[in-house]
Amino acid sequence: MLRSFAKLTKIEHTIFALPFLISSIALLYGSFPDKTLMLTLAFLSARLTGMALNRLIDLEIDKLNPRMRAEVHVKGELSKSQIEGFTSFTISLFIFSCAFINLYTLFLAWVVLIALWVYPYAKRYTNYPHFVLGFIYFLVPIAVEVSLKEGVSIGGIVLGIAMASFVSGFDILYALLDRDFDIKFKIGSIPAKHGVRSALIISSYLHIITFVSLFSLVFILDNLGIVYSIGVFIFCSKLIYKQLIFKV
Repeated sequence: MLRSFAKLTKIEHTIFALPFLISSIALLYGSFPDKTLMLTLAFLSARLTGMALNRLIDLEIDKLNPRMRAEVHVKGELSKSQIEGFTSFTISLFIFSCAFINLYTLFLAWVVLIALWVYPYAKRYTNYPHFVLGFIYFLVPIAVEVSLKEGVSIGGIVLGIAMASFVSGFDILYALLDRDFDIKFKIGSIPAKHGVRSALIISSYLHIITFVSLFSLVFILDNLGIVYSIGVFIFCSKLIYKQLIFKV
């Protein structure tokens, strides 16, 4: 059953998402304080909650999608009640982690939970659900600063914009895989609404925003220097490569 829950929540993607948190702490705080462990627990439980809610709310849609046939929730390896129980557990763990950090983080936790709940429904009411997902990742550096500094800085906001544009851009590319399905079943997405070419252009512009935001941090945050700048250029070179793959 643990393996089924790992597949349900794409646990490997959750682990690979940790750099969003780690980079936020390193850039905005400069070190890894004692609260890092609870921040990590909060981040992981929020990510698991988001994945579980997405599977739970989209269950009937996923059953119709040929690309989702092999997923555990579609195959029935996990019942709806089991997924609901798992989701309740991860939400409780997330709230506990946030409450342990400080009161401000606990207040922000409810904003995160509402955004996680809204995201799966967004595709039913708008053609731009990618930006709801982007908003969730915008909150990562904001949450880090609220947790560690009990405030929000310009640097945190700019880093949030970088993360939001990065994730939104890739979510648009990912939505290309379901374009025909989305059109057929009237599910909102930029590729379904505006076509492949426009989706690729919008995704490219979003990743330009990512680059500009990350590079501008050199002038906002202290002690980033040449190593950070080189890292940004390497990272953005990979972004360009990914964009070119989808355009070929």
